[in-house]
Amino acid sequence: FYAGPPEVGERVLAPLRSSGNPIMDSLRPRQYVDFQRAGTSQGAARTDLRTQFVPTLSDEVIDTLIEYLNQAPSTGATVFVSPRSGAETDPPSDATAYPHRDDAHRILIESRWSDPENDERHESWVQEFHEALRPYTTGEAAMNFLTVDEGDERTRAAYSQNHDRLSDIKQKWDPDNFFSMNQNVSPSD
Repeated sequence: FYAGPPEVGERVLAPLRSSGNPIMDSLRPRQYVDFQRAGTSQGAARTDLRTQFVPTLSDEVIDTLIEYLNQAPSTGATVFVSPRSGAETDPPSDATAYPHRDDAHRILIESRWSDPENDERHESWVQEFHEALRPYTTGEAAMNFLTVDEGDERTRAAYSQNHDRLSDIKQKWDPDNFFSMNQNVSPSD
């Protein structure tokens, strides 16, 4: 992903496009809203995913990525590694609900498949990969990629030090917890 003038993006991404022997090259100009929908299967695929942040791409992180990518259960198994820096890290941590303002790399482990008989294989790969990276992580989570089975601990990790403040706001403006269809921040008691 490159956000900027296409001609600059072509130059910036040229080394990536000429490295190794990629099985697919989908780099092309597209509208931001189209990029946001790139991973949406609209229920057409079975999906499992986990997300976390690492402060650096250390040798241990890279070795773990390589080890688990070499064990991927199918071509629908992917890992996205995206740096968090620049304008995303400029605001203070308490300026918005989103607290993650330190430089880091977001890692999204995802697997998609169609046959229910492969559920255990794909879900195990995602979970084991996620756990193998855990010793190198910041403990934070990206809210947009939490799954319904992750629970309150991961929601707290997503909002970090802002969680209690958001819970107080929820108590004031939504004490009946009407807006609760996501990984919910409950109203404070």
